[in-house]
Amino acid sequence: MSVFLSEYLHFIKADWCSVDVLELGCGPGLCGIYLGLLGASCVLTDLDDVVKLTKRNIDLNFFTSETVVDQGNIPLTIGYDWCSEEQHISELLRKSFEVIVAADVLYEPCNFEALLQVIDRHSTTTTRVYIGFQIRTGTEFEYCQENLTAMGFNVGLVETDNLPPR
Repeated sequence: MSVFLSEYLHFIKADWCSVDVLELGCGPGLCGIYLGLLGASCVLTDLDDVVKLTKRNIDLNFFTSETVVDQGNIPLTIGYDWCSEEQHISELLRKSFEVIVAADVLYEPCNFEALLQVIDRHSTTTTRVYIGFQIRTGTEFEYCQENLTAMGFNVGLVETDNLPPR
């Protein structure tokens, strides 16, 4: 799903320079690393044990044995449990972001509400949210569509077949 979301992000905005991005549930960090290489200022989040892998992938993509890669912004990583109270989260996360991305985070219905609360915590009326997911039951899209619409977001569905060819 991260590959599809990264490809989609490539087509929707040509200039990612200095865009403030939060990636939720980053896993290995593909979307955030890609956007960082394009110049976005990214904070990649996942559970503490996962961000260790993310940091390794950032090192592999932004550093050589002798230098830092010339282009892009090196993403920051931080452990983030969506159920944390705001006073217990890092200073890096005590703000809103221009863009929030998340790939394949809609597989556990018990996490849907926490995801929406985190999106609400880190967004403003101009924040764009992109969630890449595989429809498993159909309820995940319906739930997000209903709740994100109630939060003031315009929600649409882009199927992989509708992505422009590479």
